[in-house]
Amino acid sequence: METTGIEAPRSPLFFGIDLGTTNSAIAVFEESGPRILKIGGAETMPSVVSMDKEGNFSVGIAAAHRIMATPDRVAASVKRRMGIAEAVVPLGDQMFSPTDLSAKILGSLADSVYLSEGEALGGRPYHVVICVPANFMQDQKDETRRAAEMAGLHCVALLEEPVAAAIAYAMRGQTNQTILVYDFGGGTLDVSILKAVSDPTRGVLLKVMGTAGDPLLGGDDFDLKIMEAALDKLAETGPRLSLDGTHAEISKATVRAALQKIKIGAANAKHELTTMEEASLLIPDVIVDHEGNSHTLDYTLTRAEFETMARPLVDRSIPCVEAALAEAGLDKDQLDKVVLAGGTTRIPLVREVLTSAMGKEPWADQSVDTAIARGAAIECDALFKPSGGGVHIENIVTHFLGLELSSGAFDVLLAKGDEIPAEGLATTRTYFNEADDIESVSIRLYQADMAIPQVRLAQDELDELMATQGRAPTIQCIGTFPVPIQKGPARTIPVEVTMTLDSTNVLKVVAKSSVGGEEFVVDRKGVR
Repeated sequence: METTGIEAPRSPLFFGIDLGTTNSAIAVFEESGPRILKIGGAETMPSVVSMDKEGNFSVGIAAAHRIMATPDRVAASVKRRMGIAEAVVPLGDQMFSPTDLSAKILGSLADSVYLSEGEALGGRPYHVVICVPANFMQDQKDETRRAAEMAGLHCVALLEEPVAAAIAYAMRGQTNQTILVYDFGGGTLDVSILKAVSDPTRGVLLKVMGTAGDPLLGGDDFDLKIMEAALDKLAETGPRLSLDGTHAEISKATVRAALQKIKIGAANAKHELTTMEEASLLIPDVIVDHEGNSHTLDYTLTRAEFETMARPLVDRSIPCVEAALAEAGLDKDQLDKVVLAGGTTRIPLVREVLTSAMGKEPWADQSVDTAIARGAAIECDALFKPSGGGVHIENIVTHFLGLELSSGAFDVLLAKGDEIPAEGLATTRTYFNEADDIESVSIRLYQADMAIPQVRLAQDELDELMATQGRAPTIQCIGTFPVPIQKGPARTIPVEVTMTLDSTNVLKVVAKSSVGGEEFVVDRKGVR
């Protein structure tokens, strides 16, 4: 599904996009610095897509308004399913991939700001830096690039969200500091530690020292906690609904429509509890049961009750902070600043727990929702500067990258935490044929978010990692390809493999054997 946007000239300016799970934002870099572009008067746009019966799409607030009326034709939080090969999102009787819908969101961002101030921008946004979670896997990054292409955008680079927030912070004059960025968004948690240094010749230098995170922890999970409590309340006088949308006697469509209404109410209640002591979920006629009886949800949630149910989620974030510190080789007392990003950091309990863990009050921008987009716009401008000024990033590898050996062992070529120099990072290793007179060997590329002995872990190995790391590792095959070789006895024919990662998150693998060499690029089309 191509979605190239409206016909318009390309803007010569540079833009940053925060493609969020819950909300998205776009900023432009101008002479005075980055500026958030408003969409319908708002600084952010809901990352929601809907499609009516005639096949017409709506994106953003218009789509969000349709959730109550036609929940089966609305998709939200698609970012969490980005890069999952079998993931499909239903809109009515049609199926779409998360990439298709992400392209709709990106295209709508570009179209909206062009229609509102295209003359001032010189055209529709084209050169963009798009932000992704620090622990996004390779295929998730590739699909994000693909979505940008489908939306008619030139994705100059992908930038980790906490790094973007650090850029926005550093460009406010907050340099010569070691900072921890705690980025708690709608779908993911990312923690990064960076050193911001003012360089007289290159502007601001940001050195990434450590990263950690949880790809399945975000504001959506807080909503689910409230939904569970609301469903318990509904069950006191009405049907018992489950979060998976199934009920023995009520149609799935009816249950799903009720769940969508309750989800909206839960999100609103969460927002209200950031400033109020209680919030009400009053939804008349939330569902009609199999006997035709209509039921109303009337549930009042206090902040104390919310904090009790939310504390396990907040506590889950602290081991990520500790892991980032360990990777950076730092103690919390060596940090100059803790910087907040992401809408979930508005929750008072989140700030309270983080302050207690770090021993210092975290710093928050005036808008935690837009810092990432502003940082991305600064980076986009810097990438086009021939020299001097702007911001320069010294990044690190965010995952363990390597090959699976015939024994099943994971041979790491690029390790998580390795520094990536400006010219890129490369490792070359030589392997040999495992059998006599074979005509090719299979190269299997893998990545993992923590150190593992092999790609297929036994249960006892998983149990040990759960005990030491608090969760199971995320392991993914990111490509398999054959390399032709000359026939010969086992262990005598060499195959030289070079793995390279550049500063724009493009991974390349070059395999050379005695019958020639071939370069394979891990991108949106797979390994080729």
